[in-house]
Amino acid sequence: MKTLYRLLSLAALLLLPLSSAFAASAYVHELAGTMTAQYGSGPSRPLKVGDTLDAGVRLATGDKTSAVVKFEDGQVIVLQSNTQFVVREYQYNTKSVKDSNVFFALLRGGARFVTGVIGATNRNAFRVSAGTATIGVRGTDVSIVLDQSVVQAVVNNGSISFTTAEGTINLNPGDFGSYTPGTAPVIADLAKTSAVVQAVTKALQAQGIPTTDPIVVESAARAAASAAVASALQAAAKANPNNEQLQKDAKAATDAAVAAATQAASDAAKAAGIAVQAGGVVTVSTTTAVTTTTPTGQTTTTTTIQGGGASVK
Repeated sequence: MKTLYRLLSLAALLLLPLSSAFAASAYVHELAGTMTAQYGSGPSRPLKVGDTLDAGVRLATGDKTSAVVKFEDGQVIVLQSNTQFVVREYQYNTKSVKDSNVFFALLRGGARFVTGVIGATNRNAFRVSAGTATIGVRGTDVSIVLDQSVVQAVVNNGSISFTTAEGTINLNPGDFGSYTPGTAPVIADLAKTSAVVQAVTKALQAQGIPTTDPIVVESAARAAASAAVASALQAAAKANPNNEQLQKDAKAATDAAVAAATQAASDAAKAAGIAVQAGGVVTVSTTTAVTTTTPTGQTTTTTTIQGGGASVK
């Protein structure tokens, strides 16, 4: 049991986020599978929940992977398996939101984009390139799939402009757009596209996402990492109900996760206030963002907190 405890303690330490000497732009909110980060020609490194990211990062997901990344302005991105994605530009101006700028690039695979304050405030400030197409996001929830050179997009909410060398189309909620280089983009029927595209699109739309309120990246990342540690220890404690040390560790980890989530929610509320003062369009969410469950013998105690952060399940 002591060996098991040491292994679990080591695993918990490994779940803590990598620190950054600079203010980060985003963090890994959720990760099932594998994902790496690379800056320029530097080496790639594996990521875990709570790791922070900045402009210029290239993200690559592995097989059977789903990842959720959240940015300072509340922008959320969901990445599917075997996807490559680059943050070309990300500038969130907390003194004048309209002067912010976002430019993402989908190099391969599938991604869902749910805009935060930047996209909601200035519709011209948010662009996504996918292959040879450029997509302007208009306060939107949109899923984009790049399969070789073919670009396809489904609008879940809001609208997008789909611009190519052969023309531009506008897509509204429920529309499915498709573009093959050499032909004009068209509004098509998702049911008639390939099974692969349908599967990826369905998975992207089914993925649960955090609220799109603005955040303080460091505290939100800490809350996500703490929640991951608590979840791991809760599972271990449940599997070993007679191990008193594990029960104590799970309780302590959950208490720490609640404290981190509370701080993240408080910081997020302040970030929302700053965004409003800077002319940003902010919709403060009223949905539950943090749920923690503490094993107490045969019963569980659940605490729910409103605000930005992470979830312990």
